[in-house]
Amino acid sequence: MSAPRGDSPGLVSIIRAGVPHESDTLPGATRRLFDRIGYILPDRGSQQATSETLHALHRLHPQAIPFENLDSLPGRTPSLNLASVFAKLVSARRGGYCYEHKLLFRAVLDTLGFETTCLAARVLWNDPTAMAPRTHMMLLVETSDDTWLADVGFGSMTLSAPLLFDAGREQAMPHEPFRLDLIERGNFMLSKIFCDTWRPIYRFDLEPQFPSDLHHREPHSLCVDVSRLDFRQPPGRGAGCAG
Repeated sequence: MSAPRGDSPGLVSIIRAGVPHESDTLPGATRRLFDRIGYILPDRGSQQATSETLHALHRLHPQAIPFENLDSLPGRTPSLNLASVFAKLVSARRGGYCYEHKLLFRAVLDTLGFETTCLAARVLWNDPTAMAPRTHMMLLVETSDDTWLADVGFGSMTLSAPLLFDAGREQAMPHEPFRLDLIERGNFMLSKIFCDTWRPIYRFDLEPQFPSDLHHREPHSLCVDVSRLDFRQPPGRGAGCAG
């Protein structure tokens, strides 16, 4: 599956401003991000954009960088400038809300050579029948063998692994099962098991999103109305139905 990618500045400008280590293939900014999440890049030569790498990064990112909206409490609007996101989530070791997480995650994926597309979703969690505005961001990621849905920042609904873009079947994940369904006219719905019941999380299509779309879009109320500080803990830790 291939879709127009949308604009992505990547970490290129930030990375090139960093100072590479001696005889190191990873420039400074990428190394700092990997240190932040505890990722050690395997020695596989020039091929880094693999499903194995994507799964490792997707697992570690939400365990290390929390989903948080503390800036919204005093009325501050977080900057979506990539340098500001990097300074906050990596240098200052803070967390962020969905746009910040996905911008940072996409930047490092692009730097490693993945093909990524930014998508936007209508959140259904509080009201599955409402046609809410598109206020959530996630990524479509292509590797040489498959296409994946990646979402590393949505509180307790964060995917703990990339989801294979294969509609119509339940997929086992490190935490609860998820499924992707084609619902109508090119729209897809993501659902998960919650208290033994399938519950819809959001719906979306494959229209690429651009930086100008994000800068003029308010985050979903789940991200800003109540103060949050959530880590996606390893399987077997934390409450299930209470989330």
